[in-house]
Amino acid sequence: MAAAWAVSLGLELFVYFWLGFDIAPWAGRRLAHPVLFKVLGLIVGVGCPVNALVRVVRGYNRAQKKTDDQPPDPHG
Repeated sequence: MAAAWAVSLGLELFVYFWLGFDIAPWAGRRLAHPVLFKVLGLIVGVGCPVNALVRVVRGYNRAQKKTDDQPPDPHG
């Protein structure tokens, strides 16, 4: 399960970086608004991966809290 989670996060981060730093400048050149698309690319390329990492850390913290709240096993 952890490997699938890691692969999913890695692919998500790759897509965000690719959209932000490759596709956005290309779109800016094609649509004659390079500065606007560079700023949007920066927001997508940096902001979305940070958001994805925060989401993963919060999920990990929730899972950790559930295991911490369980009573200890009396048999071992």
